[in-house]
Amino acid sequence: MLLKMQTVSLSILTLVAISILNPIHLHAATPEAPPALNKTSQSMDKVAQDFLDEVFTFVQENAVFRHRLNWKRLRREVFLMAAGARGPADTYPSIRHLVASLEDNRHSAFFPALPPVPPPPSPETTDKGKPETSRKQGGIGAFSLFPSGIVYEVLAGSPAERAGLRIGDKITALNGRPTSAWVRDPFARAFFGPMVESNEPPDSDAVVSITYQRPGGAGDLKSQMLMIPFGSYSKDRIPIARRFPSEIGYVEAPMILGQTQQAMTRYAEAMQQAIRAVDMGEPGEAPVRKWIIDVRRNQGGNSWPILAGLGPLIGEGVIGGTDGRKVERDETRYEKGQAKLNDEVIAQVASPYRLRAGKKIFVAVLTGSMTASAGEAVVLWFRGLPNVRTFGESTYGVPTANIGHRFSDGSGMNLTVSVGVDRKGRNYAGPIPPDVPVMTEWTAYGTEADPAVAAAINWLQTRK
Repeated sequence: MLLKMQTVSLSILTLVAISILNPIHLHAATPEAPPALNKTSQSMDKVAQDFLDEVFTFVQENAVFRHRLNWKRLRREVFLMAAGARGPADTYPSIRHLVASLEDNRHSAFFPALPPVPPPPSPETTDKGKPETSRKQGGIGAFSLFPSGIVYEVLAGSPAERAGLRIGDKITALNGRPTSAWVRDPFARAFFGPMVESNEPPDSDAVVSITYQRPGGAGDLKSQMLMIPFGSYSKDRIPIARRFPSEIGYVEAPMILGQTQQAMTRYAEAMQQAIRAVDMGEPGEAPVRKWIIDVRRNQGGNSWPILAGLGPLIGEGVIGGTDGRKVERDETRYEKGQAKLNDEVIAQVASPYRLRAGKKIFVAVLTGSMTASAGEAVVLWFRGLPNVRTFGESTYGVPTANIGHRFSDGSGMNLTVSVGVDRKGRNYAGPIPPDVPVMTEWTAYGTEADPAVAAAINWLQTRK
């Protein structure tokens, strides 16, 4: 969950980090083992020492669980790891160790400084009139659970979709190597190509070899192999909504990475339009009073446009917040189409929709092991309402908020600074268990044959 950007926007850095690994909150590297504390080593130069002190001070003053840590010992470890450093870049391994030691379930992440990015020939213009440039990453547009190898998402228009890969396929080998022989992070990286400038095409010669199994008509598994080239594709997820029988509405709230006003408004408007279409239905159909909100594939990103979009189902007023254990709690609000941090409008829609049934609705929220950060924020927004129940699996465990910060050398950090708070004032810092445990069947994801959807429908049908 993005609380607020500080100093300089880290949107480029955030997109880079989020797009590389799967789940996205595993992008923080495993901490390097600190050297023996009595080791005699060469001193850092002053530039490196000043930079490392800058980073360490920022983390020590703002990390959400700072009171748990032995900062004297940690500082000694971090500075000893950087012994002999000549310049900021040489301190990066020790900074990664610092971030990995923060006990925030690896929600914080450090991003090295990137070389300057030249503007593309036809830049998108932001609302402030400045060209928006970025780096992009080629890939196949498919995402798989690890270590099961189950494909849980294939993006529209991606190379994986064009090649015929489907949700529910089980990857048994990647680039000729059995899935069981891979480690999580390298396995996830293999689905992506190298970073390129925004005006350059991805490496068209790079391909991913995928061997997978797909259930046949009689339930038997058929092994197939695909050679999928890296390519460009839109990483935008579109909110999905449909109406099930018995006047039950289904809405999937996917992750959104964009931080510009255009991106947030586009997402929020699409969400409310989808909700309106389901609620209105065909001529003569009754209003929808029972809803399913699916965040099983929402791995985080920007929560504000999600709030602005789901507002008609969440309700007006204070719906939660964050607690940084340093100042008063920040309040999260939805009011007349506006998603607010305290009194500041972060995202909004132009013409907010109001449900035909008013406030008399029942909501089932579907969660899974990949529901993280902004996805977990959605869970907290509904938690505490009398007519809500959650179904699925425990969430990933980072219902916490980050701020972005740019350091003097151009590197940056998304630092976890606060824990999530529900509308009853209860704090959350780890996995959120569902009210009704039920597994997801990915081959039937989002349909009535999906066990989590079926369980939600069964409960909703008993509500009057």
